[in-house]
Amino acid sequence: MRRSVYRRVLLGLLGLGLTLRLLGLGWGLPGQVSPDEPPFHPDEHEAFVGAATLYGDPPAATFNKGGALYVRLAFVARALVRAALDPSPAREYAATLVVLRALNAAFALAAALLAAGLGRQVGGPLVGLGAAALLLSFPGAVLDAHYARPDVAGACLATAALFCAGGAAREGGRRWLALGGLFAGLATAALLSGAVALAALAAGALEWHRRGARPGWARAFVGSLAWLAAFALAGWLLGNLEALLHPRAWLGGLGIASSTHGAGGWSPPLPQLGRVAFYAFGSIAAAAGYLGIPVLLLSRAPGSAAIVAYLLCGYAALGRVGFDMMRHLEFLAAPTAIAASAALVAGARRLGRRTGRAELAAGGALALAALLAGQLSLAYVWPLQFGEDVRYRTGRWLIEHAAPGASVGVTASFYGDETYAPRFPGPHELRTFRLMLRRNHDASGYLDLGLDYIATTDFAKTRASGPSAPAFFRGLFAGDRYQLAAEIGPAWDPLCLPDRLGSQRPGDLLYLRSTFYVFERRP
Repeated sequence: MRRSVYRRVLLGLLGLGLTLRLLGLGWGLPGQVSPDEPPFHPDEHEAFVGAATLYGDPPAATFNKGGALYVRLAFVARALVRAALDPSPAREYAATLVVLRALNAAFALAAALLAAGLGRQVGGPLVGLGAAALLLSFPGAVLDAHYARPDVAGACLATAALFCAGGAAREGGRRWLALGGLFAGLATAALLSGAVALAALAAGALEWHRRGARPGWARAFVGSLAWLAAFALAGWLLGNLEALLHPRAWLGGLGIASSTHGAGGWSPPLPQLGRVAFYAFGSIAAAAGYLGIPVLLLSRAPGSAAIVAYLLCGYAALGRVGFDMMRHLEFLAAPTAIAASAALVAGARRLGRRTGRAELAAGGALALAALLAGQLSLAYVWPLQFGEDVRYRTGRWLIEHAAPGASVGVTASFYGDETYAPRFPGPHELRTFRLMLRRNHDASGYLDLGLDYIATTDFAKTRASGPSAPAFFRGLFAGDRYQLAAEIGPAWDPLCLPDRLGSQRPGDLLYLRSTFYVFERRP
């Protein structure tokens, strides 16, 4: 493939990937109806509060992702907004989130360029273009870019470290390990999962030292590991300076992260690697990503072992997560895209040799996988840009159908927030009551309160954690005292077949695709 053709195709892919990430950039921002209205995504509130208090007295939640790097980016974004716009507090909040989301899009494009470069090194130009196409079209990666969270930034930095691991395996020398260690340390300062990149760098160094089987290679490898550790620590310190200024808050944040993700210990991450991966990467790319592991190992291309080491250690790390969120797979998106591209190209070339059209078959296989994932991403983000969110649609329905002064019970999410609650797009005279479904709240008496309406969601129905919540929902949906008056949800798209087959969707997909149920009390 000519270099000019490669660059043009890559530039076109970057443009399409950027478009998917800019559609719906203003979705779910705070203050759309009232100045004190929170954003749809609760973690974005943490990012803004962290930015506002980073150099003052930050709460422990500021560092519950592991470090201070992303909060520092949020601080810079907030400062730029204030300097450029001099906005009101509500507009400052919203504009800061928009800047962070736009920054996510830039990180995503950088990660795609790195994945293309590494894919080209281990499998040729077609594998590189396929890796970029898949990464830019992955539904999980596209949706993560719409949230002001550290996942995309941390994954980009980890991908940069993985690229350096490929350079270390190919060329040797400690400059690749030094640069990769810095990137891995910065990635860990943004999100703890970035530490997986250290395994890739170690594998790259081992691959280089073993290739020549030079005398004393084991001692040289140990020296390379020490070099890598020193620069990784330097990168971590550079990205985590603010956390070290507030050690008590930082340790508290680590405690929150440990209690949230590690309380149950380690368990096989079968849901994350099965059902959640199919939603995050698309069925073809997810399956091809697993098949790509032996393909990369058999290729023996310099850097392939580093990619496999990254993936395997990443899979093992998922066993500590405990939640079925697509965002937890974001740091695996780039190596998965490379592995999937390598597997699709290898398989299609083998089949295409029979007809003499191996390259055409390989390009077609990559295009099919990327198009299916990209169409699913477009189906998700298109309504964010051009449609009214289901929360406002539910609130509008209640205003139009409920009598003035009617009482409406609203189930909060298991976090206790109003992420999945109806939003009223205008003034109303309804009386709303929050129905808590957490473990320390008794939901058994909610049906006896005599509320005129109860509004809940599929998220609350399937994931409520309180011991009395299942009985509450069984009684609600039984229809004895309440009848279903409205079911308001996103339009079904034919590419998301698991939705229709009863598969439980990942929790962060429900930020965008919740279904609301409004029940009316029977006379």
